Amino acid sequence: MLDIPKFDLSKAPHPTLVSSLLLFAPGLFFEVAIFLANPNLVHHAYKALALPAKPSLYLATLLAMFVAFLLGGLGETWAVTIRIMLRYIYNRLHLSRKRLTIRVRRKAASRPTSGLGRLEGRLLSWLTRLDTRRNVGVIAGRQMWAELAKSLLKRRFGVTLDGPLPAIDSGAWYELLGWPGTPDLRVSSFQKAFHLIGWYGVIALRFAPSLRDPYFLAPCLFLILNGVYQEWMATKRFCHPSWRMGSHIISIMSEFPPLKIVRDDGLTGGEPEEDEPSE
Repeated sequence: MLDIPKFDLSKAPHPTLVSSLLLFAPGLFFEVAIFLANPNLVHHAYKALALPAKPSLYLATLLAMFVAFLLGGLGETWAVTIRIMLRYIYNRLHLSRKRLTIRVRRKAASRPTSGLGRLEGRLLSWLTRLDTRRNVGVIAGRQMWAELAKSLLKRRFGVTLDGPLPAIDSGAWYELLGWPGTPDLRVSSFQKAFHLIGWYGVIALRFAPSLRDPYFLAPCLFLILNGVYQEWMATKRFCHPSWRMGSHIISIMSEFPPLKIVRDDGLTGGEPEEDEPSE
């Protein structure tokens, strides 16, 4: 029988450590691209620092990591700026849809029998269905979250609530029972790193003209477009009430222990026992 190695996931790096290390990836990509395509620029930049003519390996590595850290911090600021702009655009679009619904309702009521009025009535019914679906999802999500919150209060603090939750600020309940994690409402560290690599690849074209090739530019543009798309989907999860409530439900469900599955052989959980080899 083939022996498959088993990996101990408890010894894996912490996600915070992985996120911190990925902060260096865009800057290192930019440095390597410039160094390979235009080494003279790197040489002149090093001479301008008035450092030893022949740097040691440790000094060069330390300097490269420091510059990569600075570039990663600038890239993180640019990613936050893109996120803020996308959230502003999403909120403006939502506000414009509300204004459009009010305007169409007024015009459809003023001319209900005309052809244009019937077209406006269909548009109004479509906008109303969108709002109804949105509100129903939020109400159902809040009811489900309230039931899970009462179960978690009983399990964690021994508090039993028979009626509805006390009407206090929802932020207080989220602070007590858990906020949605970063993967639920934001882009993951890997996606953000590849997004910034695309931007730094485009910036590298300014310093290394030999990189102006479709085989280099096309992957960079693909990473940029994919990163903007992922940020837009994260913006929808953050701003849309139904999706945001779903993130709160997933966050509170992660606080409960997994159920033990009872199999036909009477074992609970774990891996199935292997049959002993016959002599």
